[in-house]
Amino acid sequence: MDDVHVPGLGTFHREERRTFGGPVGGPHRELVSVTWEARVNWRGEDVTLTLDDDETRLTAEDIAQAGQRLLAFLEREPDTRREVATAMLDLAEDWWAARDDEESETLLTLERFLGLMRLDAVVAESDGLTVYYDDDEEIFAGHAIQATFDAAGNLADTDIPG
Repeated sequence: MDDVHVPGLGTFHREERRTFGGPVGGPHRELVSVTWEARVNWRGEDVTLTLDDDETRLTAEDIAQAGQRLLAFLEREPDTRREVATAMLDLAEDWWAARDDEESETLLTLERFLGLMRLDAVVAESDGLTVYYDDDEEIFAGHAIQATFDAAGNLADTDIPG
């Protein structure tokens, strides 16, 4: 099974990555990671949707259920985006003020911050979702905004990894 269609989202394609690894000094073995990815244009933003396929080997039904979970998230994403922006506003204001340009002399409001955030990717895992936003390098110097949500959809953490 290489493709699974999820109504409302499109087709998830199987992506397999093979690497070699193991403890320092060996033994080394081939490591295979499998994900399912779909690319969608959601409200004008190109978004990558990823399902992590751990060693349980997702079935077409599993992928369809996870896809519906992603669709439900996307439908309420404007509210969760606001929640993420509110949680990160103090940090964003600090980064904004540290810029050395005319624009940084103006106040970074929640509405302006929201306007700079672009949904980039959503990763569905067995215990929740990880969401990535891009801010067009306006605030966090090119770092993505990462937000994790628990299985119930509650915001669990925000970060700017990297």
